[in-house]
Amino acid sequence: MAKTIDDAVRDFLAIRDEREKLKREYEEKDKRLTDIAAKIEAFILRKSHEVGVTSFKTPAGTAGIRQNLRAAIGDSAELRKWVLETGTLEVFQSRLSSTTIKAYMEEHGGNPPPGVSATFENVVSIARPRS
Repeated sequence: MAKTIDDAVRDFLAIRDEREKLKREYEEKDKRLTDIAAKIEAFILRKSHEVGVTSFKTPAGTAGIRQNLRAAIGDSAELRKWVLETGTLEVFQSRLSSTTIKAYMEEHGGNPPPGVSATFENVVSIARPRS
């Protein structure tokens, strides 16, 4: 354990560097494996179209083809209008913009909007000396 702030900062930076190195190594290896897996998935998908089936049962396991819906906002004004007209709020996921909440709180005496629980936490930020 560090005895001085200088030691603590030095130790922290060394740990952060090592974690970044490990993360880069992991990401490189993971990308290689992800690329190989994507090629295998493409092969299985192509074969399923050729044969006209939606699953393959083999001694190694079963590969099945299913559809996933990927939805994105194409026109935010139209989407807002539809949500307001229909009341279909469940189309949105429960995630808040901390930037928007912080701005609201600054304008309302530190109070968050109704239904929002907001807390601030102190975090340590460590930077290397500038050269």
